[in-house]
Amino acid sequence: MAHDDSGSAEANRFSDAPISRRGFVRLSAATAGAIALPGEAVARLDAPRSTDRHRFVAEHTEEGYAVPTLVRAGSDALETLEGIDGIDRTTTEPEPAAYGRLTAGTIEEINAVEGVERLEYSPGANPWWRLDAYPQGVFPEPEASVDHVGFEEHVRGMEHLADEHADRLRFFSIGDSPGHENRHEGEDQPKPIHVAELTNDVDDRTAFREKETVTFVASIHGDERTGVEAGSRLIERTLADEEPELDALLDEVALVFVYANPDGWVAREPIYGSDRPAFQRTTATGVDPARQCPTAGWIDPNHDPAEPDGANLTDDQPDEIDDDVPDRIAERVPDTLSIVEHLRTYENANYLVDLHGMQWSDEFVLGLVPDAQYDHEALHDVDAMNRSIEEAIAGELGTVEENVDALSRGAERYDAVRDETAHEIPAVEGMLPDRWYDWGTIHDALGYGTTGGLIAWAAHPEEFGGLGARSIGLEIAFGNTIASTDEEYASELVGLQVRAYTASIRTVADHAASEATAWIETGDRSTAVVHAEARTRSSADLAFAETTDEEACRTVTVDAGGFAEEVAVDEGAWELSITANPREDVALEATLLDPNGDFVRTHRPTDERDGPDWTIGRPEPGTWTIRLEDFGPNADTGGGAVELCTDALVAESEGVPNPRDVVGYAQRDYEATPFEYFESYAEHARVERGGASSPFDTLSVEEVRDGALRREGDAAYDDVVVIHDEGDDAYVEELSAFVEAGGSLLLTDGGVSLLEGLDDGLADSVASDRRAFAALDEKRDHPLLEGTRSIQDELWTVAPLGYATDEEAPVTLVEREAFEAAGGTVGAAMEREGEGEGESASGVAVGSLSHGDGEINVIGSLLPTARQSHLHPFGVLDHSTTMLGHALVTNALGHRRRRSVDES
Repeated sequence: MAHDDSGSAEANRFSDAPISRRGFVRLSAATAGAIALPGEAVARLDAPRSTDRHRFVAEHTEEGYAVPTLVRAGSDALETLEGIDGIDRTTTEPEPAAYGRLTAGTIEEINAVEGVERLEYSPGANPWWRLDAYPQGVFPEPEASVDHVGFEEHVRGMEHLADEHADRLRFFSIGDSPGHENRHEGEDQPKPIHVAELTNDVDDRTAFREKETVTFVASIHGDERTGVEAGSRLIERTLADEEPELDALLDEVALVFVYANPDGWVAREPIYGSDRPAFQRTTATGVDPARQCPTAGWIDPNHDPAEPDGANLTDDQPDEIDDDVPDRIAERVPDTLSIVEHLRTYENANYLVDLHGMQWSDEFVLGLVPDAQYDHEALHDVDAMNRSIEEAIAGELGTVEENVDALSRGAERYDAVRDETAHEIPAVEGMLPDRWYDWGTIHDALGYGTTGGLIAWAAHPEEFGGLGARSIGLEIAFGNTIASTDEEYASELVGLQVRAYTASIRTVADHAASEATAWIETGDRSTAVVHAEARTRSSADLAFAETTDEEACRTVTVDAGGFAEEVAVDEGAWELSITANPREDVALEATLLDPNGDFVRTHRPTDERDGPDWTIGRPEPGTWTIRLEDFGPNADTGGGAVELCTDALVAESEGVPNPRDVVGYAQRDYEATPFEYFESYAEHARVERGGASSPFDTLSVEEVRDGALRREGDAAYDDVVVIHDEGDDAYVEELSAFVEAGGSLLLTDGGVSLLEGLDDGLADSVASDRRAFAALDEKRDHPLLEGTRSIQDELWTVAPLGYATDEEAPVTLVEREAFEAAGGTVGAAMEREGEGEGESASGVAVGSLSHGDGEINVIGSLLPTARQSHLHPFGVLDHSTTMLGHALVTNALGHRRRRSVDES
């Protein structure tokens, strides 16, 4: 859909419709056929003592649903209630009451008991929260809880804690969610997005601004509950003086908890969800809120980047969302707009942790390092933070073997689909983790990449709209499932998850309070980087084409018989984006076929994400086909709903897509060059700690050709770095002479292609390729990989540099046989184009080669030039080098990475 400068639609396809766009989105996001209208009860109850809300829940859920119920009764009725099936707790303080999860038959039985006064719908962890009674704490420990913490329970409990501890806890709302329809009351009900600030003298805002702010985003995916469960309990424990180590930090550290997705939270309640209630990953508009942040680099046009500064990217209303935010954004992601705007108000928002849940994994918890531009100090700070989390979780939980029973409860959740899906799901013992923790990029840990991610946005520099924070995501095993087939509360599993995340939160807070120094120890080595102006990219280079945005979203029903959707792609299409978000009980398999009928993409039900999120650059014109199939437990009895969105961008003239036409935002000005990496590197390079800076020069191609690399026949530098293929034969001859004279040459990205001119034995053995991710497929013991970890494979992350995850990441590889024949040693390899699945990776991506008296080191994909052909309204970054990529560079240059903590 096209937008004018104000963000309003030029051609609004809803203008003549009897339903608003927001209403259409909400209905599209709903489970097809599952939502009953008010009055359309599944069953009718004889329950005069039930409140209207309690009766509605009982009458509008499937047979056998057990309603969490608080029974207010006279004390004489408690003995009778204790003998009724489903009642498992009673109390006399502050008034006589009973609690249980009750079926329709039991509800009618209790209504007939003399002395019963009222039955109330009461979801939550503490059975007595509606009585404002907290005998086991506001949020009881998981083992004492009757269920997950409920939304209303949480709000009342946090307000109670804030009243009791006004000097240390501030609890408030920063905005609203899109909001589900309240089926009982027949109206939309947006829910407040709450923030809890925990620190000493919390209302002293001057002191607050000076403190280190550590933000924890809790359960941004509504079906991943551990963030809320752990964070809220830790707040209560701290206020109760049960966390002395954390409490000791609160003079200098402020902890901020953001409760990010109330829609996904309340979706489990039948009043807001369906007759088969379940937590929901998305918000009420069907949006994945963890993909909507205004990040630099490639933006998927199916996403809704929530930039609160509005269409012109200028903050016209400080501390408020600007009026010129595009209409589509304001309607679909008001929650993300509020979160981004609020977090920007903190002065020292230097650390952020996004608390998620995953399926099963070899690790109980995985740390995700964001797609970001981190310098040496930030990379090592994030790495040190992860190492501390690893140690803290192990110290908290003991050994994996000691916790097998609790972990098995998570694996047993898959019993309902283990034998019914066409894809193999491991047996219980095959799902159990081998170790507590590991960390890497999102691709390293989960095997995919994202755009618009919260942790990436938080990590981006402030001039690109980010927080400039050291951010990570945490994923905890059994924190969600393939489909919502078993939401039974497993107290021992939740207890283990809460302890792991509690240890992580403590650790990050302590880490933020520590003082550390990081530097690169170079010894007496000198380095030169060969510069090339052609590798700079600028917003001034962009020529925008008139762009049409052919977007379509609808909810389809998918069963075991499958569903096929055809998408017509016109000539001139820049990209085709496809997302499929399954709703309840759908274990979705998706495949994408091009106009020739060839398979292009596949998504399996066991993938870590709920559904596919695909982008195809420059798609072939013709009819593309999307096939969807459900392997969930209800596939043979009607199937489930999937929200399917397709978006084809077509440029009607030469140029690149105009972000104003597609997402309603102006283009941010930028200038990006990968050489900024070396400027930052040089700032951290020291001969020794506290010593002088190491020599680090920049040379042009012309200076190299004119002999700058040699002095009286000897190498003028210890190391020379070339990341491009600029220059003529005379220039390459000088590089060769430098190495022959004893110098060390590092070639990355396009610079690897110079090998053909440097060594006759490698003629015609170097080839450029494109991959979805710049990740290694095979690694060996090698000096260049010293100090790296087995999980680390990704050299740089694609989205911040404008590359879509669509076989676009440039790599330059050397044929393995020729490289080894020339005397090279292989450190790592990648599969080359055309290789069969499972074949040994044959393209050398990391390796070393002797040449004369010197050495050539190769890193086949690192520090590429930014790509400008996709939507990137918020600019592109200079580089997105990972810790692995950085380690390869420092090892190749003979440097050592250093970090020390001031223990004083």
